Amino acid sequence: MNALAVSTVIQFTLTLENVPGTLAKVAQACFKAGVSFDGFFQDVDPSGKTGIVHFVTNDVSATRTALQAINQKFSEKKLLALQYRDKPGIVANLAQEFGNAGINLEELYVSTPGVGEKTVFYIGVADRDLEKALTILVKPALETVFI
Repeated sequence: MNALAVSTVIQFTLTLENVPGTLAKVAQACFKAGVSFDGFFQDVDPSGKTGIVHFVTNDVSATRTALQAINQKFSEKKLLALQYRDKPGIVANLAQEFGNAGINLEELYVSTPGVGEKTVFYIGVADRDLEKALTILVKPALETVFI
């Protein structure tokens, strides 16, 4: 796929106790509900006591149901999903374009099968900047930058 594709997706964010098995409980609940993680990022807060997990799935409704079934608190945020063929310079160009437009990047993570293959870049911006960011990503002139 050489064409630039942009869509919106829902990101789930969870704060988990940083102990063995906590993430497994969430992952198992999603697995049992038939949910697949399309994009995933986890980090631990500086204290080491909690982990922050961000993910995008193939089924938003089933994900909500699975998390609610295990009484897991979560929040949701709309992200942009940019599909492109992986190559050097994507992050630099994207950050420059958004910076020039006064848009702050709040989340960035990638789901990729490897260099040269279709990659999905998950982009989080403030809700007030979502439409502006989408406009930047679909400008025809940017296809040569991102593809």
